[in-house]
Amino acid sequence: MAHGGPRKGAGRPRGAATRRTRQIADRVERARKALGAWDAFCNIFMLTGWGLHATPILGVSWSVSAELFCYIFFPLIALLAAQHTVMLGFVAFAAFAAIAWMAHLGLGVEGPMDIVSADVSFSLARALCGFTLGVIGYSLSERAGSVRLQMVNYLLPPALLGLCASWFSDTSDLVTYVAIAFVVWLIAQDSRVGERLFGNGPVYILGQISYSLYLIHPLLVSIFAKLTRRLSPMLGFEASFALMLSAYLGLAIVLSYGSWIVFEKWGQRAMLRILSSERRAAV
Repeated sequence: MAHGGPRKGAGRPRGAATRRTRQIADRVERARKALGAWDAFCNIFMLTGWGLHATPILGVSWSVSAELFCYIFFPLIALLAAQHTVMLGFVAFAAFAAIAWMAHLGLGVEGPMDIVSADVSFSLARALCGFTLGVIGYSLSERAGSVRLQMVNYLLPPALLGLCASWFSDTSDLVTYVAIAFVVWLIAQDSRVGERLFGNGPVYILGQISYSLYLIHPLLVSIFAKLTRRLSPMLGFEASFALMLSAYLGLAIVLSYGSWIVFEKWGQRAMLRILSSERRAAV
């Protein structure tokens, strides 16, 4: 019996770990080489969604870039929203017509309106049109006064049902887009029904961590998709999908809450300290 020789298979775990480490290192190196100075500049200043042919480090960051662009144009849109009602109606119609036209260009990834490419400006234009519709909707609701609150109590429940129906039946994305915009507008009116449905603790917490959740959730999709495929032979697809979906949502929420505590809440406190010190110095 040979006591000093290597046992069969003893080196496999370490060898597999080494290969996996090398694969990760190769991917990181390829990503570093793929990102040039222009890509780094656009990522730092959140310009990846402006159609400037920059590679985003995180794919979903295009929406943050588009949001920044909309904020730049907000003063102009606010001045536009102060115009008379007929003018607002015309602008709203033009914005929706532009959105409908972009939906028929065939540039969507998973749907006609899912235009998220960093190489075209249509995603930016679509966001700007939607932002304009939101500001106009707010302006019109302020003009409606107390009448709108009475209408919202009756319109919100069927609007939610209509949104659910469009989610499963609408192939153009336009009906779902209008339904989402309408439901958001109804919820923002501070109605009695809206407060009961969405003015509760869990929804409030999800609202606080929503940005972190938006950035973190796509990073977990591939992991849980692989786990679902591995568990399907043992549990069946339906059971494994339900189990992994629950685990996916739970982990995404926990990680997002941690990210909110570590980064966002800390950043808010740091900004408040800076502003407070500046105010004391000015006094």
